Amino acid sequence: MELVDVTGVGSGAVFLIKGKANLLFEAGMAYAADAMVEAIRRELGEDGKLDAVLLSHSHYDHVAGLPELRRQWPELKSYASRRAQEIVKRPGALAVMRRLSAEAAEAAGLPWDSSYDDADLRVDVALEDGETVTIGDHTVYAFATVGHTRCSLSYVVDGEVMLCSETVGVLGEDGGYMPSYLVDYLGAEESISRSRAIPVKEIILNHHGPVGEGQRDHIWDLLEEKLAESKEIMIRVMNEAPDDSAALRELERIFHAGIDKKWQPDEAFYINAASMMKTLRRQFPERFARRFCLIAAADRHRGIGNKGRLLVTIPEDQALFSRLTAGKIVVLGRKTFQSLPGGRPLPGRVNLVLSRNGASDRSLSREGQAADVFVCRSVPEALAKIDSLLAEKNLTDGDVWIAGGEEIYRAFLPYCRTAFVTRIDYAYEADAYLPDLEQEGFRIQERSGERTFFDICYEFARYEKKA
Repeated sequence: MELVDVTGVGSGAVFLIKGKANLLFEAGMAYAADAMVEAIRRELGEDGKLDAVLLSHSHYDHVAGLPELRRQWPELKSYASRRAQEIVKRPGALAVMRRLSAEAAEAAGLPWDSSYDDADLRVDVALEDGETVTIGDHTVYAFATVGHTRCSLSYVVDGEVMLCSETVGVLGEDGGYMPSYLVDYLGAEESISRSRAIPVKEIILNHHGPVGEGQRDHIWDLLEEKLAESKEIMIRVMNEAPDDSAALRELERIFHAGIDKKWQPDEAFYINAASMMKTLRRQFPERFARRFCLIAAADRHRGIGNKGRLLVTIPEDQALFSRLTAGKIVVLGRKTFQSLPGGRPLPGRVNLVLSRNGASDRSLSREGQAADVFVCRSVPEALAKIDSLLAEKNLTDGDVWIAGGEEIYRAFLPYCRTAFVTRIDYAYEADAYLPDLEQEGFRIQERSGERTFFDICYEFARYEKKA
């Protein structure tokens, strides 16, 4: 068996396995298709036949060369996972492939054929995890390496060569590393472990090429180390950045600044990085500081209410509340919700109400039928609902406002980064209190100075908690 790099433009992306049957690992970029075909013909001769293409997954930079390959070798069969087979039928996925192929071609300064038929991106043979198929004189074993995508497969050909999906990681020529766990970090760990357990003579890493003989003994240790290191870097950046946009920019600087844009356009990197951020938040929630906002009015002794009512009504405080929370998600306890003017939900906001009785509370059950009111019975249930609403409405943690009462403030304070407090210079009779923010690590960053409403003196203060 002979294995040759036939990427065409650049290297390390497409490999030809020669034999009585000739196999291709990956189909490459659309803009590189002509050069790839030329490289294949140099190896096989003008009359040589290409029998099959093994696809690791369904992303554009791995399948976009398929239409040109089919034009040159109409009888070839493409192999991939069943999930990949379904993905390349979806109009939305096909549209993204076209757009990213166009961006990559523009970055490379090379032409590409945008007139191809989407049907030519099809997967002809769907493989299952652990399935072995015979293609001519080659035996191909396919095994799932979920992590980069849910449709990722790696292959072992003739028991000798392992063709790895991106899930195990992408190594750069200069020692760089690109994390690739778009959908499943834990799956990436498992995929490295599965790959390690299969003895082979040669290893081909996606977007890299053959692993040198001197590296083979410790390549899986290196990839495990790089994987874990990238997770820690991403979690640190995500916790330190003021928002996800800033985190993405910093991750681009760390992982992508030195990458030639013809291999991965900026949009493709941002799509991938945003997916990895979601994956890490989903699989390691305990590692992330949430960035909710707390809003309250409190007296000299942190009193916030008495017998279910506010201690005092200050028009400017009400106006501030309305302005800051407009169009956002407001989290309230049952008693606070039921004390709202007219007993009606806050208009122009999503009202998320915590009640131990939940739907069994008759009034909340009635309000919960409204499109802008959701009732949850616990903090974990509320956090899950918040995450769902943030994704649905394209909001961020900073659009979640914790509005009381005392139990709600205490329960959600660990998830708050910012607090807006109207500090009233008077001591009222109170039976509900705001937690001591300074004792919880918050510090005043901005204050308005003294204001008055009749004989009431107050100020607005913004607190921040260091991550």
